[in-house]
Order: sequence, then C-alpha cells, then structure tokens
Amino acid sequence: MRVRRSLYVHLNRDGMKTLETDTTEFTTDGSFSIILENHGQPAHVHLHIDDNLANVATLEEPNWYVSAGDIEQVEVTVADGVLGGGVLEISTGYGAESEQIEVDVDTTDGGDEATTAESEPSSTTTAPEPETDRELPRMVLPGLFAAAGVLGAVVLMVLVSPTAAVMLGALALLVAIAAAGYLMVQT
Repeated sequence: MRVRRSLYVHLNRDGMKTLETDTTEFTTDGSFSIILENHGQPAHVHLHIDDNLANVATLEEPNWYVSAGDIEQVEVTVADGVLGGGVLEISTGYGAESEQIEVDVDTTDGGDEATTAESEPSSTTTAPEPETDRELPRMVLPGLFAAAGVLGAVVLMVLVSPTAAVMLGALALLVAIAAAGYLMVQT
C-alpha cells in the first residue's frame, strides 16, 4: 500500500480552466494536504467530500481562489484511528471541469487496531454538523427582497398608483432573482 500525505492538483496547465490531478486513487494513513498549483489565469476551485469521506475527514474550506502562478495548500483533517474512505470532487470553471478522487484512509500499520467508519453515521461516529448558521441567511435573502418589494408595491398601489406598484414589484423580483443567482454561484 502506498501511503501519501499530499494530493497535487494542476490548474490551467493545459489551457484555460483545465484541471488535472496526479492520481484518481489516493491512500493516506492520516491527515493530508491538497496542493492547488495554478499554471495560468486566476481560478476558483471548489472541493467537495462525499458523505462517506465526511465520516472520517474534515475539509478546511471548500471554496478557493488561486491567483495566477500561485500555490494554495488545503488541509484535510482525518480523525485519529479511523478507517474509511469516499470521494473527493475537485471542480473549476463553475463546474465545467471536475475530477473525482477515490480517497482511502487506512491507519493500520500491521499491529494497531483501528476503528472502521461506516457509510452511515453510527452512535460512535459523529458526522460533522451542517453549517446551517451560514446557509440559512443565504437562502432567506432573496425571499426578503421579494417580500419587501411586494409589501412596497401594495403600499404604492393603495397610496399612489397601480403603475408605480407594478414597477416596484418588477424591480423587487429582478433584485431577488439576481441575489438568488449570485448566491448560487457562490456555493
């Protein structure tokens, strides 16, 4: 078994928005780094670990901006003494280019016993908590724009004129759609 500590990802090496990794299968015996090396124009990179891998590993940050010619090192923390694995997906160009890497965490060195993480969380394995604190405001913002626009349109209709109300409602709808689109691109 070949155990590694770093996974190399090359950005823009074969042209704009290209992505290539040095392997499609990665075996490690603990925490490891993802090295994002940009050979061309600035790039946005999204990293995603599937549910199985999330049972044994935690990703430092999923979204990265890598300037032209720069190298970023992303830390992936693996729980001590846990076996398991899953899929790491790396994408750039807003998903236009992506690679999937099978990650296998094997902490056994012959004599030590290790715990196996199952695909479904059990009572002894705790899955990372969802980031609801950050996600809820992102989902609510477009709805708030739309609600404010409708409320303003109703007030204008009663106090001023129906034409002004329709214009304000249309503006609120456009702002809500723009906000929703922006938030989708950011995730």
